Amino acid sequence: MVTIESLLSKTDRIAVVGLGYVGLPLAVHLSKIFDITGFDLKSERIKELMKGYDRTLEVPDQELKQANITYTDNPDDLNTDNLDKYDALMIYANHEQISPEQESALLSFVDKGRGFIPVHCASFCFQNSPKYIELVGGQFMKHGTDSFTTSI
Repeated sequence: MVTIESLLSKTDRIAVVGLGYVGLPLAVHLSKIFDITGFDLKSERIKELMKGYDRTLEVPDQELKQANITYTDNPDDLNTDNLDKYDALMIYANHEQISPEQESALLSFVDKGRGFIPVHCASFCFQNSPKYIELVGGQFMKHGTDSFTTSI
């Protein structure tokens, strides 16, 4: 449970799923306060981040090198034993599938009262899991294009 005392002592741990244009800057910023583990399915991306390089140029190399982030590209790390190490799980990713074991671990994590932070495109994730979609509150379908006129 996140408390004022734990915030001040910097003992809380957050797992961040998705280290792209938005997820990485969020993870870096959060790492100033929390211990962060960053998950991304792209092995090459993880290797670059571990060397302190962000190809999106959203985070300066020096800031990335100073960030308190542990990285993984292993989707099997989203399991019950591993998630039990975290106080919150933030998802900002476009992963279409979740295994039954990962789904069970995620739902158990939330059932235990841990923090679940689905951000923006998290509503696109795990399309094979009705329980996840219900937890998020909906499923992203598509972006549309349109035009409109307004008077100012």
